[in-house]
Amino acid sequence: VTKKVRITLLPLNQSFEVKKESALHDVLFNYGVEFPCGGHARCRGCRIRIKEGDLPITDPQKHILNDTEIENGWRLACQGSVLDDITIELDQWKSDVLSDDSDFQFIPLDGLGVAIDLGTTTLAAQLVNRETGEVLAVETAINPQAKFGGDIMTRIDAASRLKKHEEMQQLIRSKLMDMITDLLKSSNEEMMKLKRVIIVGNAVMHNIFCGIDVTPMGYHPFEP
Repeated sequence: VTKKVRITLLPLNQSFEVKKESALHDVLFNYGVEFPCGGHARCRGCRIRIKEGDLPITDPQKHILNDTEIENGWRLACQGSVLDDITIELDQWKSDVLSDDSDFQFIPLDGLGVAIDLGTTTLAAQLVNRETGEVLAVETAINPQAKFGGDIMTRIDAASRLKKHEEMQQLIRSKLMDMITDLLKSSNEEMMKLKRVIIVGNAVMHNIFCGIDVTPMGYHPFEP
């Protein structure tokens, strides 16, 4: 019988079991963790901190992390395998989702609306009463496409060269649907009252969401 170990992710407070000796890179990749250098231990983009348990240090990490960091439990997520139950905190998930509280004008309308900021890294959604302009609920999340890369160019590469466009489209559509469902549930509102959803984002995020080929956007001068 294959032995299982438990991983707990902070600050999401998600816990799950994986096979003992599973590569941490493979496990976290499926949870949307970004590996900016491709998992080659050449940067600090996938830093994690071991809060409980242990993850043995590997030689490549010693060239990236200093002695104090290593002593304080910092590791690179792209290195090592999980041997025992661990609780880890990921630096990437501390990113703030920026918001703007400026006043805005609106025309009173019936029903509810959802406004979504489709960011490369983070997603933000608001449920709005279209008659009063009141924000009824807010949801934020990490863009699940992050597992394909942390910036626009790596997303374009994944969508075109690696033929992941359809998978990326499904990931973001499914995540946004979940967020909308959570908004309505937290406000005790019904889906039938939702009249309009507005999504804003950069051109690449829009194209992937809509199923439009992003390959031309990977060349200079790019074609929108």
